Amino acid sequence: MNMSKAQFEKLIKDLEQFARQHPNQYKFRVKLLANVGYAYVIFLIVFLIGLSISSTYFGLFFPLQSSSSSINIFYIGFAAIPFTFATIILMSLKTYFSKPKGIEMNRSNAPKLFQFIDDLTSTLKAPKCDHLLLTAELNAGVVQLPSFLMFQENYLLLGLPLMFTLSLEQFRAVVAHELGHLSNKHSKQRSQIYLIRQTWYQVWEKLQVTSKGSTFLINIFLNWYAPFLYAYSFVLARSDEYEADRYAVEITGTKNIAEALISLEINSRYLTNHFWKDLYKRSHQQNLTPNTVYTNLLNSLSTDFSIENKLKFLDLALDSNTNYTDTHPCLSERLTNIGYDPLDQGDLIVPESSQTNAAQSLFFNSDLESYINHFNAQWQSKISVQWYAWYQESQELQMRIEHLERQTKNASLTIDKALELASLILDFKGKEEAISKFRVVLDIDPKNSEANYAIGNIFLEQGDEQGVSHMEIAMEEDYTKVVSGCEILRSFMRQTRNFKAADFYRDRGNRHYQLLLLDQEERSIIKAQDNFIPHNLANNVLKSLSNKLSDFSQMQEAYIVQKDLKYFPEKPLYVLGIVRKKILYDEYAEERDRELFHALYSDLEFIKELHIVHLNLSKWNLKRVLSRIPKSKIRLY
Repeated sequence: MNMSKAQFEKLIKDLEQFARQHPNQYKFRVKLLANVGYAYVIFLIVFLIGLSISSTYFGLFFPLQSSSSSINIFYIGFAAIPFTFATIILMSLKTYFSKPKGIEMNRSNAPKLFQFIDDLTSTLKAPKCDHLLLTAELNAGVVQLPSFLMFQENYLLLGLPLMFTLSLEQFRAVVAHELGHLSNKHSKQRSQIYLIRQTWYQVWEKLQVTSKGSTFLINIFLNWYAPFLYAYSFVLARSDEYEADRYAVEITGTKNIAEALISLEINSRYLTNHFWKDLYKRSHQQNLTPNTVYTNLLNSLSTDFSIENKLKFLDLALDSNTNYTDTHPCLSERLTNIGYDPLDQGDLIVPESSQTNAAQSLFFNSDLESYINHFNAQWQSKISVQWYAWYQESQELQMRIEHLERQTKNASLTIDKALELASLILDFKGKEEAISKFRVVLDIDPKNSEANYAIGNIFLEQGDEQGVSHMEIAMEEDYTKVVSGCEILRSFMRQTRNFKAADFYRDRGNRHYQLLLLDQEERSIIKAQDNFIPHNLANNVLKSLSNKLSDFSQMQEAYIVQKDLKYFPEKPLYVLGIVRKKILYDEYAEERDRELFHALYSDLEFIKELHIVHLNLSKWNLKRVLSRIPKSKIRLY
């Protein structure tokens, strides 16, 4: 995108304010913008085909020779150019919408569920869903895909884990929310806008990967158009989330949708922070892929985990802000929108678990067991190869622990090896044993960011305040640890009821996150207009770089510089510009380039923060700029 992330977020904030103040004007703008894309493409194709026809006409009826039978070959040949452009543009607009995956449900195998959906569909006056899929996700959703002409296929996705966490009425509220997106109360225009947005965004992403000079007419347009369309429709999508929540309130009441949202948030955090982490650690000792993953997952969801963890997860969720990477607003804003207060006389309250969950209410026990077995087998099949690779790697790492521990008996380890041993001990033997190993690292280097971060995290998880100073040192020494460090400190401060400090760390983390986005953007884009400075690499590093590049026979020239950075200049970014020897009529040029870049990044790992630029494909002035930086040219043998 030509629009930066900071500009994108500012645009969304401005649009949200405009949409609240002038809703009708805003909807008109969105509709107009949604149709601009198609209007541009139609104009472009008509223009190009018209140019091709005109050129052919001149070639046939206005020959240069005096003889009336002669044909102007120049015009005929030129006619093929705009026609080819029009064809390429049409081909670039091909989009493929992958169909959602899950167990296809039908009325014969789930009569209660279909009756349940039918009742809600009728109440909401929503179109019937063409497909009802049972998935393994802790979520629910609707997906609309183009079918034939202007028709669409509606998919309703229901996660079995979600059904295990909710009562029947809470689940009814969630499904009412999802069907609300398809309801006749929602404008058909909005569905069309979402489809247009999805189509154009796919086209834009595809062109970023496979862009050729022949698609520049549409690529230039989309670099401007796609961010604006996404931003305008993003605001509309977010408002629809609020509206769908209100539909759920109308159908099931405020309490049910609120408790469903809270339960979803709590259980999502539990699965991420506990269940999946604990599961993957089993690969340290177990070589066979687990075959009852979803049986265990569903049991853990339906069995109450500690009320302390629930309150902790809910507290953190309510303290989180809405971000601009998801159209779903944060939990606190959604609860406020429906008028629900999660506090009871100043204390947080969490929903009580129902004795009978939605899955048990809507499925026969025998069918339910078969669905769980299906997801067990599916997960096992999908992950089995990777699981064995993890097991093999774990065995090697545990042998590495034994090797390093033997070395400690004879002599002190270097700081790198001491840090490696402490990190491995933390992964394989637990926190208590790791603390002493990280202290060894801090004895050598008291400000080591990795050791301070790890030991600070351990202490803070244990409720020990001495972790605060360690985490502060880690964040001071390594700016990439500030966001996660602030989140850990925020959680600790809220658990100790130091809300002022928690707010400080939350705001600090949010501010730093914005800087990281700007930094990421600054480091990911290299252009001739950037400021570059000499690399200042040590002679031995420069010699190694020269030797590595000389090993590639296709390497013709190479230049290395530093980019003069605005954000976090203490962490240098090295830019390596390469010129590959040209091969005439090389139909495998792209494949060779991919292989070359893969090999270069692999061989040059000793230079941290390296951005490689293919100067054959860049604008000619970038090479000129790099070559003018003192000592930038690398000697090749």
